[in-house]
Amino acid sequence: MDPTTAISTHLSEIIRSFLPDLLTRQQTKELMDQLAQTSPKLVEEIVPKICSVGDVQRVLRQLLRERVPVRDLSTILESMADASAVSKDPDVITETVRTALGRSVCRPYQAENGDLRVIALSPALEDALAASVTRTDRGAVLALDPERAQRLAGRLGEVLAHEELAQPVLLCTPSLRPHLWRLFSRALPHIAVLSHSEVPAQMRVMAVATLD
Repeated sequence: MDPTTAISTHLSEIIRSFLPDLLTRQQTKELMDQLAQTSPKLVEEIVPKICSVGDVQRVLRQLLRERVPVRDLSTILESMADASAVSKDPDVITETVRTALGRSVCRPYQAENGDLRVIALSPALEDALAASVTRTDRGAVLALDPERAQRLAGRLGEVLAHEELAQPVLLCTPSLRPHLWRLFSRALPHIAVLSHSEVPAQMRVMAVATLD
């Protein structure tokens, strides 16, 4: 890689890292106004009657944190409205949006032949983690003691080092996905955590390793 490309790549990474924090409520309102020019009924029916501008900003920020494209605002808004009708939990709403954007979510991690190479969770580990999800007044949280969480992150790091995946992806159930992303994102910032519901039915998934 030549120096110019290296600097450009580095700057792009920095911008992507800070982009979620740069998205203000005013900018979100401007995005809604732009969408209203092409889909006036959609915006009129949803914002602010079902979802506030703040709700949209919160979802867009989380999508950007996980490097999910947010160009398809109409799909994002429609799926937010569908999710908000049954739950006000931000995780539930964001997961519904991610499922609707499934093809776009998965595309950056596909191999040249279209396969999605992933690290899977063993059934036993998935069951144990699911049992650790606890409901609180602030929503669901993954209640793992720090030592166990550190061991799990260490095991995942070892798998990644062994497999040398260019685009590492951890695949899990929808209910675990946001919790595992929060658990691993600090120590392993390049790991993508996808759920089964985000993977299109026709996309071939290949498990290259299993975390147990």
